[in-house]
Amino acid sequence: NTSGAAAAAGADIPSSAATAAVSGAADTVAVPAAPAAAAAAAARPASPPAALMSVAGQEVQMQITALDCSPQVTAAQVELLSGPDAVIEAWDKLAYPHVTLSVAQGYSAVDSNQLPARVVDAKDVAFRVQLQEPVLVVGQVLAFE
Repeated sequence: NTSGAAAAAGADIPSSAATAAVSGAADTVAVPAAPAAAAAAAARPASPPAALMSVAGQEVQMQITALDCSPQVTAAQVELLSGPDAVIEAWDKLAYPHVTLSVAQGYSAVDSNQLPARVVDAKDVAFRVQLQEPVLVVGQVLAFE
């Protein structure tokens, strides 16, 4: 979905999206294609508010604490350490603060919002890798989706 950047997904912000591409975070990892997720594509959130659009190019600092993985999407659980006020306010409203690292063909970054529930579901192949030490990531906000 993104190359050389990670998409931070968060669909819990009322009537807006909080999917941001952060430079320097991660490269896309190829995973096998799966059946198209048409419902997820149809449920894409509306455009982000102007306050979030105004932060493009500004720096954010976060630390990665865990990785949630599935054949469809991979996401890094992150804690936002610093950034523009608009980003911090939006980030604090997220039920699942994360950065989407990879998306299989037929899926979208918004599908990563389902990873926490999938990780605890014993019937699902999704899993979590808890990092022994957090990894600091510093980058620029590139875009919102």
